[in-house]
Amino acid sequence: AAETELLRLQTELDKLQQEQKHAHDRHQEISRDTAALQQQHEEELSRLKKQLVESQTQLDEIREEVKAARRQREELVKRQKEQKAELQEKEEKIRRRQQKLDRLDQQLQELKTEVVMKQTQLEEHEK
Repeated sequence: AAETELLRLQTELDKLQQEQKHAHDRHQEISRDTAALQQQHEEELSRLKKQLVESQTQLDEIREEVKAARRQREELVKRQKEQKAELQEKEEKIRRRQQKLDRLDQQLQELKTEVVMKQTQLEEHEK
């Protein structure tokens, strides 16, 4: 009976030792997997941080390009307004000169008419 009990205890001890070894192996496997996952996560985080910095740099460059384009557009609009004002001023000068020419032309026609009338009167008078 003692031998049977000893054998049963020995079997139970072997079984517990096997379970302990299995648990220990499983723990080591989980630790390795956890370490590998941790390494992957750190690498992924590092890659994402690098991408974030690159994206931020690109965004900053694009913002600068947009600012430059806006400045160019504003300068172009300003130049166009200035050119339009100059053109309007020149058109106004031309209009005033044309009016002056029209008045002078009218005066000339009146003078010609008057000269013809005087000449006719003079010829009539000489007869």
